[in-house]
Order: sequence, then structure tokens, then C-alpha cells
Amino acid sequence: MNESDIERAEHHQQWLMQQQIEKQRRQVPKGIGPEECECGNPIPQKRRELGYCTCIACAETQERRNALIRR
Repeated sequence: MNESDIERAEHHQQWLMQQQIEKQRRQVPKGIGPEECECGNPIPQKRRELGYCTCIACAETQERRNALIRR
């Protein structure tokens, strides 16, 4: 392995990391969300300002479901 190969691998690693960062940013909702979740629980102001439409409990439940599906 020469220096050029190492350099290409580092660039590729940086590119992969940037792709993951952009993917995460696209998943963050925009705008002000509703005051209440579908389940009736209030959504904290800061969470609403970030554009989320679910309470923390519902979001955690959904993340657990998604994790089981990805297995």
C-alpha cells in the first residue's frame, strides 16, 4: 500500500461521513410543530420549534419499531 492508496482511502472515508451527516440533516423536520401529539400528550416547546410533530414517548416507540425492522 502506498501513500496514494492511503490518501484515497481517507478521502473516501471523509466522503462517507459527509454523506451520513447530510442524510441525518435531511431527516430533521423544519418549521413549528403542533402543541399536542396524536396520542394527546403535549409536545415540549423546544421540540415543536425544531418541527417535530410527536411527543418524546411516541418518537421513542417509533425508533424502537424502526430498529426492529432494520434487523
